[in-house]
Amino acid sequence: MSENGILHNADKTVLLCYPEGKKDRTLTIPASLRCFGYDAFDNNSYLDTIKWNAVNFLDFTGISDSPEWRYISMLVFGEGVEHIPAYLCNNFSSSLYSLTIPSTVTSVGQDAFAGCGNLTVYKNYSQLQLPDFLITSSPNLKELVSPIESFFFLSLEDLSSITGLKSLTVHSLEKFDNRMYDRVLSFANLQQNTLTYIDIESLSPYDDIYIPDKCFLDFTLLGTAKLPNKLESIGYRAFENCRVLQEFTIPASVNEIGESAFENCRMLQEITIPASVNEIYDSAFENCRSLSAVHFGGSTEEQADDPAASQFALQRIGNWAFYNCHQLQELNIPEGVTEIGDAAFYGCTYLEDLVLPSSLQTIGDNCFSLCSKLGRIIVNAAVPPVIEAKTFYEVDRSIPVYVPKGSLEAYKADTYWSEFRLLDDDPATVISPEADNSGCYAANGMIYNPNGVSLNVYNLQGVLIYTGNATKIEMPTKGIYILMTPTTTEKVVL
Repeated sequence: MSENGILHNADKTVLLCYPEGKKDRTLTIPASLRCFGYDAFDNNSYLDTIKWNAVNFLDFTGISDSPEWRYISMLVFGEGVEHIPAYLCNNFSSSLYSLTIPSTVTSVGQDAFAGCGNLTVYKNYSQLQLPDFLITSSPNLKELVSPIESFFFLSLEDLSSITGLKSLTVHSLEKFDNRMYDRVLSFANLQQNTLTYIDIESLSPYDDIYIPDKCFLDFTLLGTAKLPNKLESIGYRAFENCRVLQEFTIPASVNEIGESAFENCRMLQEITIPASVNEIYDSAFENCRSLSAVHFGGSTEEQADDPAASQFALQRIGNWAFYNCHQLQELNIPEGVTEIGDAAFYGCTYLEDLVLPSSLQTIGDNCFSLCSKLGRIIVNAAVPPVIEAKTFYEVDRSIPVYVPKGSLEAYKADTYWSEFRLLDDDPATVISPEADNSGCYAANGMIYNPNGVSLNVYNLQGVLIYTGNATKIEMPTKGIYILMTPTTTEKVVL
């Protein structure tokens, strides 16, 4: 039976002959194939890539029996393959540069990879510890996927010749000795100038697991880092100056984010602080200039599914913690926080909305300095938190600051809080229906005029923003607006 010039037996379990002149670069070995005929590939010099899907292929009996593939550079075993035949790679070991082994492989025949080395891509998704030379004899490795077991017998000296790795994934299904975890991180550290991707998410040692101080310091090409799910702490300067780090999640198990842990990670756009974190140390996210969103304790959906997700351990946000995070627009500090340090949010120039918890006691000097776009502050603390003269330096004192019912006089008596326009109204209440029978109200960045009455909208400077009778008007920014209808004039807050 011939198909595309390739000769098989009737049930396609034996490949009898592959044409010498066939110019295809890739050959897929079907799942049904069990063996090759004698000299089936004799003298074909075009094949470059083998995609091996055979699930019941017989072992080759020796070197002379293995396929005559002289120029194969890529060998990919498909999912479902459980056994790799003995002596398979003997005739093309010197040309092989890329090897992929799926998670389903459970056994490897004798000398299947004898002579292989100088790989640039080696991806072993199985749990098998394959011959060390596949790694140690490949100094030009660019991409490595390996089970943690491969690092059990490999010393750092064995791995020292590999210094140009771009992608590293290490996986495990079981717990293991922490020394192997330390070895993986030490190996990663050798790749400081080239590593763009690291995935150690599935690793779970017996003892406490952490990212050590300065572990990924100055990894200037690192764009993605997937950390262990059981991680407990991120150390001092652990990811400082990872300037293109963008895809990153802090595991929900982390309880401590060290000083300068992510300082100068300038491409980081969004971060979630797990509910388990008890302190964000000084300068932890300083100069993360693209950071536009900080979530505390997970998403709203997560909190709805798991009430514990809204219980926060966080008590302190350190000095300069989010210094110069220019793009940050909204900030809702969670309940439990008692102290926000000096200059913690200094220079967050796009911050528009700020909510402070009832537990807050102290806000440091220059904490919100130069947050010049702030349009509203909600303070839930019944006792005014202690602030300094420059805590809100360059913040407009005419913006509304909402305080709890019954606390207005205490805030008015405070030297620095009293500089603001203090209100004890519910900030969600924009127009009292009793006061305005026009039906106009504000919500979700819009002015609503359901009855279509004649309406003028002014900002606080008296500039006319809108005139007409549209039922829905989008406002350019958050803030305070004055609505004037034929029957009333009212202030509203967006």
